[in-house]
Amino acid sequence: MARTELLFLSDTFQWELSTLVSAFDEDENGTYIETNETIFYPGGGGQEPDKGTVADMPGHVVPVIHVLLINHHVRLYYEKDQVEFKPGDPVTISIDKDHRLKNTRLHTGGHLLSSVIYEKLKLPLIPVKGFHYQQGAYVEFEPSEDIPEIAENNINEALKEDVQRQLKITTKIVQGDDLLFKQAFKPAGFVIPEDRPLRLVKIGDYLAYPCGGTHLHHTGELDFLKIRHIKHKKGKIRISYEAG
Repeated sequence: MARTELLFLSDTFQWELSTLVSAFDEDENGTYIETNETIFYPGGGGQEPDKGTVADMPGHVVPVIHVLLINHHVRLYYEKDQVEFKPGDPVTISIDKDHRLKNTRLHTGGHLLSSVIYEKLKLPLIPVKGFHYQQGAYVEFEPSEDIPEIAENNINEALKEDVQRQLKITTKIVQGDDLLFKQAFKPAGFVIPEDRPLRLVKIGDYLAYPCGGTHLHHTGELDFLKIRHIKHKKGKIRISYEAG
């Protein structure tokens, strides 16, 4: 069976899609359908999965309670016995716009925070992990020298400046041997994903990062981005932030 086409990789802002059911089944996680293509982000890469609904042609609407990417196919789980689908059925899938936008702002904000600290301010901190969930977003850094004193005000001012500059955000699907990928920033231990395309996300003139999540068109679409607190933990520095 053909892989699910991941439309969110090229369009963050598509909220609804008419498509066809390609599979209907159950697994240990519950009852699910798969569709030929999807706008649902299935989670992973430090970003929450989307929320939303599936509607059949008679107009029955069921909430999607979970989303997973398994063996190159995105599964949309819903409560059993609400509606029964079969392959070939036309459906309309819709994502929760507000939930997607919150996740997208946090993900873009986390990338910008990493770039500002590592490249713009040139602090001796290497980004190693991003957690862009609505509850407790943070970026974790590993010091390349002795742990420095960090001036939150300086970072927040640099973030504010880059938001106001409306830096363009671009994405590109690449291969592992592409020069663009070789030049990109890759966290230690990064492994090219096998279950989805390899995509780079680039903000302005900062280094590109491999990322499969959803992002804004430019940094000016952030209303705000600022640090919440800084925590030293097991030799690493965790910088929590908020974005909206």
